Amino acid sequence: LYPRSERLQMGLGLSFFGAGKYREAIGALREAARLAPGDTAPVVMIAEALQFTQVSAADSLLKRFSELHPENARGRYAYGLSLWRAYRLNHNPETLAGAQTEFEKAVALDPNDADAHLQLGMIYDEKKAPERAAREYLAAIRVNSKLATAHYRLARDYERMGEKGKAAAEFGKYDKLRTHPTP
Repeated sequence: LYPRSERLQMGLGLSFFGAGKYREAIGALREAARLAPGDTAPVVMIAEALQFTQVSAADSLLKRFSELHPENARGRYAYGLSLWRAYRLNHNPETLAGAQTEFEKAVALDPNDADAHLQLGMIYDEKKAPERAAREYLAAIRVNSKLATAHYRLARDYERMGEKGKAAAEFGKYDKLRTHPTP
């Protein structure tokens, strides 16, 4: 009834995403992005869905959004997430560097973007730089103390750095968040 409704397309995309139908989700989210070209919500959800499937047109949409909106932190995050997935598939160092650049720009534009800090930490882990990764995980936790993945990854880096007490404390926080999630 309302094919030109960005909100309905977004809702449809979220419904498909929740059902694990990622290709269909990307299709609806791409339509939402087309209908509202400046809205980052569908762009970020496309990037999230791309972690589970590959749609080359969606990758190019994320790149284009980032280029058209260079001061948009969430757009930078979304494109970085796309590059991170591409790196995990092909292990091209240039792709990893591109993802790092996008996440760094996202954090510079919005220091309170816990997701971008988390992803940047993961890149530093990939580069075998646990001290730098730990700083990013701590930044993510400062913004969102309930981000279980950041606690887990920070604990792993503390282990790598030989800080067993700090690692145990972070694993404890991770376990508590996993077993007693808060809304």
